[in-house]
Amino acid sequence: MDSNERHSCVTKEIRTQTPRERDSPATETVASDELSSSLANTCKESPDGLFLTQEKLILLVEEKNESEPPLDAVIERASGRRVTVATLREAASIVCALMSRIAIVLLTANRNYEETIRFINHLKEIAIDHRFDCPHIFVLSRIPLGPEAALRFEQLGAEYLLRQYPEPIIEAVKKVLWVVRRAKSLPTIRVYRSGGHIMKVVAEVGASQKELRLGPRLRELLEMFALNRHIDFTTHMIADRMGLCVVSPKKYMADLRNAWDRAFAGEPVVLTGHQVFVTGKIPGGYVHRVSAHFEILDQYDF
Repeated sequence: MDSNERHSCVTKEIRTQTPRERDSPATETVASDELSSSLANTCKESPDGLFLTQEKLILLVEEKNESEPPLDAVIERASGRRVTVATLREAASIVCALMSRIAIVLLTANRNYEETIRFINHLKEIAIDHRFDCPHIFVLSRIPLGPEAALRFEQLGAEYLLRQYPEPIIEAVKKVLWVVRRAKSLPTIRVYRSGGHIMKVVAEVGASQKELRLGPRLRELLEMFALNRHIDFTTHMIADRMGLCVVSPKKYMADLRNAWDRAFAGEPVVLTGHQVFVTGKIPGGYVHRVSAHFEILDQYDF
C-alpha cells in the first residue's frame, strides 16, 4: 500500500469549518481528499515510499449541535494544536488514513454510548493491525452517565469527562500533549519494516543519525520494546516473550548498548548506551527499559 492508497481509505465527505465559519449560517462541505491536502504542511512522504509523521493532531468526534458551544476552538487556543472535527462515521475513515498522526481522540457520547464503545474498539483494532500506538482517548459525555459506563470506558483505556465543563478537558489534553513533547526530547529510534520484517534501525540524537548494526534477535527485542514502550520488562518477561533462557535478556541488553556506542563513536553525543538501554536491579531480579522515543515506519511493497 503506497501513500495514495493509504489516503484512499478516506472516501466519505466530511465537514471542515474554522471557528469563524462555524458561527456563520453558511457551512462548507469538502471532500476528505481536501482534508488530506490541507494537512500537507505537517505530513510528508520520503523518497522510498515511507509515510512519515511530524505534528500530532487532535481528533474531535461529535455530531454538530447548535445549542453547544464549539469545543474545538477552545482546545486549539489552549493547546496550540490543530483540532479536526468529524462525525463518528467520518472519523472511521480519517483514522484509517492518519492513525499514526493522531495524538488524542475526543469522543462525545450520549445516553446510548454503545456506538462510542464500538468506535473505541475499532481504534484499538486499527492500532494493532498497523502496529501504531493507539491515540489517547477521552470520552466526553453530554449528560452524566452511571458508574457502569465510566467503568466500561476505563476498561477500554479511555478517560471519562463531562463535555459541559471544558476546563478539566483542556487540562487533560494539555497533560497528554506535554507527555508527547517530553518523549520528543529523548533520542529517537526509528524501526524500518517491510513485509513484517525489520529492515534497519536508525537512532537519532540531536542532529546525529546513525544506523544501529543489529542481528535478527536484537531487532526483534527492539521491536518488542517499541510496541510496548510504556512497559518496563523484567528479565523473565523478556525471556518468556522471546523464548529465551533467563540469562539471555541481560546479554542482549548489553549487546544493544555496545551497538549504540559503536554507532556514535567519535560523535559529540552525550548519551551512552547505558543511558539509553537501561537495566535496573529490583528485589528478585532485574528490570529493563529503553529511554528513547520510538517510531515504527512501514514500507508497503504492493
